[in-house]
Amino acid sequence: MESLDKARLNLISGYALNSLFWMYLNTLGIDPKEHSIKGELEKYKSFMKTVKEIADKSKAPILNKVTLKVDLCECIMDNNA
Repeated sequence: MESLDKARLNLISGYALNSLFWMYLNTLGIDPKEHSIKGELEKYKSFMKTVKEIADKSKAPILNKVTLKVDLCECIMDNNA
């Protein structure tokens, strides 16, 4: 399993457990919005967003700098002619 997949699995597991605790607090009549669990859930959301950004960056196309430089030079030469 890749490290990115491991990170996703750990985040999903942690988020699920914290969500269950949120529900447990509700059953006890405690407002979870005023409990520290809300901050924990926000942390997990932030971490999930970071993992998603990393995954998206790895899927992004890679520019070939040499080809780009040649294309730019050709474009400049065509405009000067």
